[in-house]
Amino acid sequence: MTYSVSSFARFRRQIGNYGMLTLAILLMMLIRPFMEQGGDRGVAVDILFMMVFLAGVYAARKEKYHYWVAILLTSIGLAGRIHLHLTDYWLVPLLVQGSAMLFFLHALYNVMSFVWVQRHRVNHDVIFAAVSAYLLLGIVWAYLYEFHEMAYPGSFKGGHGPMEKDDFFYFSFVTLATVGYGDIVPLTRTGRSLAIVESLTGQLYLTILVARLIGAYVSQYRRQD
Repeated sequence: MTYSVSSFARFRRQIGNYGMLTLAILLMMLIRPFMEQGGDRGVAVDILFMMVFLAGVYAARKEKYHYWVAILLTSIGLAGRIHLHLTDYWLVPLLVQGSAMLFFLHALYNVMSFVWVQRHRVNHDVIFAAVSAYLLLGIVWAYLYEFHEMAYPGSFKGGHGPMEKDDFFYFSFVTLATVGYGDIVPLTRTGRSLAIVESLTGQLYLTILVARLIGAYVSQYRRQD
């Protein structure tokens, strides 16, 4: 047991704060569709989300203000998810979704602030932060699409029936990467505008920021040699 704890601590130090956040987000995205059974109320789904929330809190721990905001939003989200198992009141799912989106927005702001401050001193933690920011962008847009669908039902059309949460995540990342499979399409002008802005955001982020960070990191590495 002691060996496992020390190994995890060593692994955590190696990949850094934002490496843990990146790993938590990727695990949530990869595992969640296989574990979720019968909607968003599964305990496994709650565990996956809490894993991401805790990784976000851990990443923000050096900034006192961001740290406490992350804890507050995590607490609200956790309380809402617990109530999902206890009540069918319509406001509870909205609270859960809203607090989760605010948490991811806050995490995105925190990560992007770190990347911007450290842009001239690029290391592996900055690279992981940039990757996690890209993943957070996709998650935040997924929530925006979902809220848009809640406000205006029928704004998005899929080939398999009504849109579900995983569909919005899928559509968001497909749009962010500008893959454009066309199996899910926005039907309203607002939905199309959101998709356009997200696709532009994804391309500009990769071609300008991430490419520059990778170039700076390689350049620093060569100078060290």
